[in-house]
Amino acid sequence: LALTCAMLATPAYGVVSLYVANKQGNQVRRCPVGSADDCVLVAGQADAAGGSTLDAVNKPEGVAVERDGTLAIADTVNHRILRCPKDNPAGCTKLQSVSGEVGSGMDQLNQPFGIALTMDGEYVIADQRNHRVQICKDTADPCV
Repeated sequence: LALTCAMLATPAYGVVSLYVANKQGNQVRRCPVGSADDCVLVAGQADAAGGSTLDAVNKPEGVAVERDGTLAIADTVNHRILRCPKDNPAGCTKLQSVSGEVGSGMDQLNQPFGIALTMDGEYVIADQRNHRVQICKDTADPCV
C-alpha cells in the first residue's frame, strides 16, 4: 500500500486533518487525526477506478494544502497537477501552467511525484521521470 500524507493544522480553531494520497486506490482522502473511520473522499472516485477526467486521479503520489484549503495533487500517471476544493471532488481543475501531456517541455511533466507550496503560492513539483524540479504558477505562464 503506497500512501503519501499532508497535514493541515489550524491551531486557532483546533482543527487538524490529515490528507492521504492512496496511490493504489486512486484516491485522496481527508481524515481527522485520531479517527481513521471518519475519512472523507476529496479527490478520485469512490470505486477506486483510476482515470484521466477531472473527477479522477491515477496513482496520486503527492498532496499539498493551499492556504484556502484547496488541495494540490500530483496526479502521477496523468502527468498533471490537480487543484481540488477541499470538500468538492467534482470541482477539480488542472493547474494551468502544465499541459497534462507527458513530455519534457516547460509545460509538461513526466510522472510528477511530489508537490509543495511556497509562501508566494507557487507550486514546487518533483518531476520524477524528467529528473528535475519545476516551479509553476496557476497561470498560462510556463514553469521554470
